[in-house]
Amino acid sequence: MRPVELARDIAGLAATKGDRQPILVAIDGPDTSGKTTLAEGIARACEVSGRHTVQIETDHFLHEPERRYRQGRDSPTGFFEDSYDLDALKRRVLLPLVEGNRRVVRRHYDRERDVPFDDPTEQVPLDSIVIFDGLFLLRRELRKFWDLSVLLERATQASPQAGCRQARRTRGCDPALQEPVLSWICHLPRS
Repeated sequence: MRPVELARDIAGLAATKGDRQPILVAIDGPDTSGKTTLAEGIARACEVSGRHTVQIETDHFLHEPERRYRQGRDSPTGFFEDSYDLDALKRRVLLPLVEGNRRVVRRHYDRERDVPFDDPTEQVPLDSIVIFDGLFLLRRELRKFWDLSVLLERATQASPQAGCRQARRTRGCDPALQEPVLSWICHLPRS
């Protein structure tokens, strides 16, 4: 299935879940697998059908470098355990969406400047579809939050650097939309 078709299908599934609370969609997969591109495609498809969307990139919910690299910059265990500030993601986005007042922030930590973002909270409309994209979203401690989830795999084993080079070369032609999605899972209902 092509990413554009998958985006339309997921938007359609999300729209059938009702509008009594925000619908939370998680898109997970390795670097350069097309997570953000798929999230943007889902948002476009949802908005065409009249649904409000909010996009959250979990790369904006990283720990500060001291915590992120405490097990070493090249540690796979450290990368999984220490990269993302899951407490901030839960406290500032997920819990307000599922059991609170729906006031969230889209960004928590600016890794380019190594400082917290000072973004104001925003009210997410009740009938919104909130699309999260990032690494490790399907980990055990986050699964209960998702109404729909997608796990992408790359069609090729290109490195992140190769993906960036290809994106620069094509200018306006997104390489992630060109590749087929090899596998995906969808619909892990919220508990």
